[in-house]
Amino acid sequence: MGLLWWKCDSMRPMKLFSDYKPHTGLGIFDSMAIIRIYIDDQICLGHVVYQQFFKNILVEGGEFREHYDPSTDQVILSNGKIIENLDLPNSPEVSESEALGIALDSIGAETYAWQNDSLEYWLQQDSVPEMSTYYPNGELVYALIGDRSLDPINYKLAWKYKIYAISPRYYKEVYVDAINGDILKEVPLDDFGDFNHIYYGNKYLDTRWWGGLRNTYYLKANDDGRNIKTRDDTGTGDEDGQWKDKKLVHDDDDHWGNNHWAATSCHHVVQEAWAFFRDTYGQDGFDDNKKEIRVEANVPNPWIFNNVGFSAVNSSFDKITYGAVTIGTNIYATYDVTGHEFTHGKDNSKGERAMVNEGETGSLEESFGDIFGAMTERFAKGSYNWTMKEDANATSRDMQTPENFDQPSWYQTHSNWIDVVGCIPSITNDYCFTHKNDGVQNKYFYLLSMGGAQNLKTVGGVGIDIAAEVTFYSFLHLTESRESYPLAREHAIAAARILYGTCSYVENQVCRAWSACNIGPYCEPCAQSNPCWNKGCGGEAAIFLNTNNLDKKIKYVSIYPNPAKNIVSIKFNELTLSELSQTNAEIKVTDLLGRLKTNIKVNKKDHITTIDISNYESGIYFIVIYDNNGIGYSFKIIKE
Repeated sequence: MGLLWWKCDSMRPMKLFSDYKPHTGLGIFDSMAIIRIYIDDQICLGHVVYQQFFKNILVEGGEFREHYDPSTDQVILSNGKIIENLDLPNSPEVSESEALGIALDSIGAETYAWQNDSLEYWLQQDSVPEMSTYYPNGELVYALIGDRSLDPINYKLAWKYKIYAISPRYYKEVYVDAINGDILKEVPLDDFGDFNHIYYGNKYLDTRWWGGLRNTYYLKANDDGRNIKTRDDTGTGDEDGQWKDKKLVHDDDDHWGNNHWAATSCHHVVQEAWAFFRDTYGQDGFDDNKKEIRVEANVPNPWIFNNVGFSAVNSSFDKITYGAVTIGTNIYATYDVTGHEFTHGKDNSKGERAMVNEGETGSLEESFGDIFGAMTERFAKGSYNWTMKEDANATSRDMQTPENFDQPSWYQTHSNWIDVVGCIPSITNDYCFTHKNDGVQNKYFYLLSMGGAQNLKTVGGVGIDIAAEVTFYSFLHLTESRESYPLAREHAIAAARILYGTCSYVENQVCRAWSACNIGPYCEPCAQSNPCWNKGCGGEAAIFLNTNNLDKKIKYVSIYPNPAKNIVSIKFNELTLSELSQTNAEIKVTDLLGRLKTNIKVNKKDHITTIDISNYESGIYFIVIYDNNGIGYSFKIIKE
């Protein structure tokens, strides 16, 4: 179905597949199940996520999203794919237990996680709440196989297992044909990618004091809502499975110096990545719900790679793992690498199927990691560059010039592009060159941020903050589990239109940047001139203003227009003019870095207070309204 922009008042959320099913391509045995409904933090649109089922069995790649305005209950746009004309059996001839035996025989590990009593015990005691055992349960699905193109001929009924082995390390989804017992595919679930920090010198370290008989500080972060625990696995791996606080790295006086240099370095960069996503996009942790992230430093021989400076994230178990090294070697506890891995964690924790680590989808996932790795570095250091791992003296990938690391700068026709049409993903081809072809979106992001020319096409540039805002919205709310480069272009243009307006300068430059990367036409025609939704996050803030010695609770504040060019209006809907005349509420406007732009008082003679932003540079700002207790309530606005 692709991406659809709906006319005003033509579709209500959650009505398409109930009221209009015969017109959607769904057959009699097809259904679309709602798996998630949420309101985003960036522009306050509502989102409904659907998953396709055929004969009550999940169909991989069959997914759909509706994006709607909660204030008007109108669907603005929708995107996704429906797999039509399926004709498949729904009764397995191989039982769940038989299929698991086949999967385990194919892996041949010495020890699996569920065979370790300590791992199982601590999982039940203090690990992921929805998990009580590592023992894999089979899920019956219609598996997408072959070259992964969404064609009915590429589907087979299969048992799917998530299998975690510890000797040797193995963490993948394994699919077994439910009819003949063949192994159909394996999908990797691990994404690669005051103390003296090994690279950044003396830095703040978020720790906790443990009093009583222990009287020590340990690496547990919870300042500003963070929830991070770090331990040093030197010589032990994670076989003991114990994440109790007594097992964490500790120090007697909280002046760590070079003690536990690897663990403290890892702990610090993860706490900064958390702060970046929280302060910039309002996202708390991987799942945006402050779920605990566990950091493992000095893990011997992590996963299947060399025992040197390797960084991996295993977000299903909410961990970021750093390989074991000796001091002086290249541990990848850097801001950019950690921001990259944190992005993988966010993708895997969105609440629906994450981007599959194969082909163009995997390349785009890697690129999203690079982009927000660079943004994390910029947030933490106040400066950035366009390469990865340079702080660890192990530079890899160049977003400005991907050719420096044999990556393509544009799609399909670049000499470094590797064609993945018909490619069957496997570990030997890096699951169809996921770490090779990511240079295309990296170059797009550079051009969108900084401007420039490529393939005789010029991009004006919008600045790195706006480029990142558009990219993050697309990544979090629009990308599909089987994303392609042409889809990424569509979704980026949609994100720009949602955030900055139809036919805006930003939308035009997004289109130009993708075209310069050999994807799509140079200029995107305007689909609608008068979008029918209210951009921006208005009220639902419980603000208390002092009115005649009584507290007046305001439940809703309107801020409009958003985006705006010259004037932003703030309307206090629930105050009378008499109450307004008695309040001394204060309003501040800050930029993304927290720098004050203006500071005014609420207009006491009108329900509306206006702010002149005509001399602001284009970008993202925050209006902060302070109540009589000095508590601020923040609202994001966009200056066109």
